[in-house]
Amino acid sequence: MRSFALILFASVAPSVIASQEPAPRPVLVDDVPQGTNWVANARTRIYYRVGCPITASIPAADKLYYKSESSLESAGFTKSDECDANLSQWPSAAVPVPQTPPIAEGTPSPEQAAKKSAQAKHRRSGFWFNGGLGYGSLGCDDCSRREGALSGGLALGGTVSQKVLLGVGSNGWAKSEGGTELTVGTLLAVIRFYTSGTGGFFLLGGLGVGSIRAEVSGFGSDTETGYGALVGLGYDIRVGNNVSLTPFWNGFAASTTSADANVGQLGLGVTIH
Repeated sequence: MRSFALILFASVAPSVIASQEPAPRPVLVDDVPQGTNWVANARTRIYYRVGCPITASIPAADKLYYKSESSLESAGFTKSDECDANLSQWPSAAVPVPQTPPIAEGTPSPEQAAKKSAQAKHRRSGFWFNGGLGYGSLGCDDCSRREGALSGGLALGGTVSQKVLLGVGSNGWAKSEGGTELTVGTLLAVIRFYTSGTGGFFLLGGLGVGSIRAEVSGFGSDTETGYGALVGLGYDIRVGNNVSLTPFWNGFAASTTSADANVGQLGLGVTIH
């Protein structure tokens, strides 16, 4: 009787135990056979790294599992770059991953586009011209005080680079009072140096000829020529493709064998690039 019971238990127990086993879990993104490193789509011939959410959308009939990437490449599959390599950042379920639209070949990046826009805004090339007018304060070694009057300048030349402009320039100051007229001027070779290829700020320097002329009504006039020099700075504010408003400060001087004069200029000019 005991043997019969044992035999009956042995035949029934497996089916009872099997009926008590949990139902298979639904397949998740990473629920793949042990040793699997890659999941491929047999229909599209594209494969993905294990953990990529896109693999959850592959039909079961088309889903293939691979351990070696070289096997996939040998079979003619193409690797997808749509999933980030950092698996810890991937969602555990099949949630669509937002994709950044690919940048077409030859299309500049946002940084390159911004730099190109700045360069276009301050593009300097070819012939350039500048004319300005403002207030000038004149002083000299023998002067008891400085004299203010209208002052201005002109310059033109060619562009060496986005930072360097070369040319010739003339600056002048003149005042007439009580029948006496005094004029100070320079004719110089100038260099205009921009501190940035995409900016408007510049430094100015020049060397050449300077002159001082005095005229007294009823007594005639006298002009002396000597050395001239210029230092200055300014800023181009673009108001058109090739036109800038240029506020500036210049200091220029003329020195002869018997006289000298220096002028500080503050004014506004127009620069054509």
